[in-house]
Amino acid sequence: MEDIYRSITTGLDGSPMASFEDALSEEERWALAHYVSSLQTPRKLGFTLVAKRVETLPSDAADPLWDSVDYLDVPMVGQVVIEPRMFTPRVDNVRVQAVYNDKDAAFRLVWDDSTETKPDPASKIFEDAIAVQFPVKVPAGPKRPYFLMGDAENPVNLWRWGSARSGAIELNAKGANQIQPQSESAQQLAANLKYVDGQYRLVFKRALSTPDRDLDIQLAPGQFIPLAFFAWDGANNETAAKSSLSAWYFLLLEPTIPATVYLYPFLAFLLTGAAQWGFIRRIRKHKGSAA
Repeated sequence: MEDIYRSITTGLDGSPMASFEDALSEEERWALAHYVSSLQTPRKLGFTLVAKRVETLPSDAADPLWDSVDYLDVPMVGQVVIEPRMFTPRVDNVRVQAVYNDKDAAFRLVWDDSTETKPDPASKIFEDAIAVQFPVKVPAGPKRPYFLMGDAENPVNLWRWGSARSGAIELNAKGANQIQPQSESAQQLAANLKYVDGQYRLVFKRALSTPDRDLDIQLAPGQFIPLAFFAWDGANNETAAKSSLSAWYFLLLEPTIPATVYLYPFLAFLLTGAAQWGFIRRIRKHKGSAA
């Protein structure tokens, strides 16, 4: 709160935001700081995105169901490992949610971007884009593919949305310079996008399992599945290797609880009660015979 008040009062050097110290009274500046703070949602950091099991998957990014699903904030940094490097990326956080049912999984990605960029090659304006990265196969041990688009021995499966095609595409990569789109017949990914007030809200949807086991990650409850993220702001000259990216995180599809978990304790209670009743009956019968 104090940081917001200070920014309103002093302005922000190097940005168009001027000081409001002369324009607003101290009480008005505190009121504005409280209002801005009320628009914020708490940041939730961690290492695992838990996918909630639901009956019906939301296909729309504005579906009210998302309000009941926990989220994970994923910090993003510039790609500075290989040329061309990106030292000043615009996308510094992606908020992720996930749900699944018996057949499919859906992911909602939310990130801020003040410009809904449409690519224009003549003006060297690139597309806005985002991608989720999975290993093609869930690792049996701690080893994971190289975080920057995988490696020759450990390829990755990429789910990518870009404003140029206004849709989703699945790709495979064995490194940043070895990225290959899957064939049209192999594409399994659907996407739904909304851009509202400087914010992208994207839903990816795909079947848990696909026929292309050598190309696609297979999603199953109870597994810790590595995932990572890439984002591009075309208005910031971000394209190809010039992007923001994350470290590896984990996806866990919430394990289903079998009915036997609830049934067995109940049966145990009945059997214990029956055994106790039989034991008491035998004691009473024995006492009656002795008398």
